[in-house]
Amino acid sequence: MKITGIIAEYNPFHNGHAYQIQAARDSGATHVVCIMSGNFTQRGDCAVMDKLARTRCALENGADLVIELPVAYALGNASVFAKGAVETLVATGCIDELHFGSECGDIHALMDTAMAIESLESRHLIDTKETSAAAARTIALAENGYHKEAEILASPNNLLGVEYLLALRRRYSHTQPQTILRDGAAHDGTDNSETICSASQLRKLLTEAPETALPFAPDETMAIFAERKKEGQAPIHLKQLNTALLSRLRMVDTGYLARIAGVSEGLENRLYDAIRHARSYEEICTAVKTKRYPLARIRRILLCAAIGITAGDQALAPAYIRVLGQNQKGNDVLRIMRQTAKIPLILRSSDVANLPAEGKRLFRLENLATDLYTMAFSPMGECGTEYTQNLYSYTKAKSL
Repeated sequence: MKITGIIAEYNPFHNGHAYQIQAARDSGATHVVCIMSGNFTQRGDCAVMDKLARTRCALENGADLVIELPVAYALGNASVFAKGAVETLVATGCIDELHFGSECGDIHALMDTAMAIESLESRHLIDTKETSAAAARTIALAENGYHKEAEILASPNNLLGVEYLLALRRRYSHTQPQTILRDGAAHDGTDNSETICSASQLRKLLTEAPETALPFAPDETMAIFAERKKEGQAPIHLKQLNTALLSRLRMVDTGYLARIAGVSEGLENRLYDAIRHARSYEEICTAVKTKRYPLARIRRILLCAAIGITAGDQALAPAYIRVLGQNQKGNDVLRIMRQTAKIPLILRSSDVANLPAEGKRLFRLENLATDLYTMAFSPMGECGTEYTQNLYSYTKAKSL
């Protein structure tokens, strides 16, 4: 048995994702475990479909077990996102390999870059005062003679892959990393191949003309999207939450904002001023963004503020492993995890009662995030669905 882990958002699941899962199978994986963002994503946006719909897409296209990446990590920067995902996978105690896509497709080049960053960090040669952490690393690498490594970080999936490797090294994990060359369109790109486009382009197609998305996504994704759309639950966009977000943000003060994940160096004052004057969520983002604080970071910060995710929450170690769905082979993995997992498993909402305080805190944030997300449904969703919706079992083709 070889259990391979994949970190993803599947927003939505497309042919490129199916290609990656098949590549993992071709490299010897007998079981594929995916850890997936929930209803909000790392770009600071809503997922185009809810997490159970995206879990179904994954299970019907090659995944065996889908685990949720808690929203506190999903709305973090690349380092927080990678750390939360990697540490959750490692905590299962049974993942043999971490499989991810990258623009370079060279695991050795990515490892060299990770080690170069560690070397610079140990000598305090990375200055993040004037720019983002990713840009600061790139500048420091180039200034210290690591020109090839600096070029590696110029591509977003390379950058995220390096973060995975850094997280694995810091955990002294025996999980082996493996990368494949990304096929088709670049991240956020529009240069589609005949069958693969970027997730951002696919979301655009699904929103504007769903029939044009057919070549780029498996039939199951399109069928599930059509089902959710008929129910008024797709496509979901951040603008649908404009009033909900503004009403929440207008209630907070600078002291509250100062504690929110991603806020530093007095940014809370700039945020507060923008919130008091803006008439839309996008106006806040436009007023606050700078070279130091790009749009994606501001969106993450504002969503964290609306949900209540603090810097302390993102610093917490994963406190549970929450299963969103599985097939029969996934059940095989769960049987192993019951013996090997280093943190509690959540298979049903009733399991939350037995979590430590940190776990209850993280799950409460998940509940608040879902309550916010379902306000975009038409008709609006109910509160508390994190405690009433069961996980998805592909083998039974219904909820457990």
